[in-house]
Amino acid sequence: MHMTDLMVNNNSPFSVFNEWFKQAQQSEPSDPDAGCLATVDANGYPNARVVLIRKIDERGFCF
Repeated sequence: MHMTDLMVNNNSPFSVFNEWFKQAQQSEPSDPDAGCLATVDANGYPNARVVLIRKIDERGFCF
């Protein structure tokens, strides 16, 4: 399923992510739960780190 199809058919970004995550679990043999979390500090400096996504629900992600 293409990204645009997912975006049109789902109102929730969590629903879209769950579909992507299912696809990753089926196609990524080593770490389908690995993701990159990027943030910026108060001065606008970016920071990115690899995290393992342990759970996702309507409240958000658990790393």
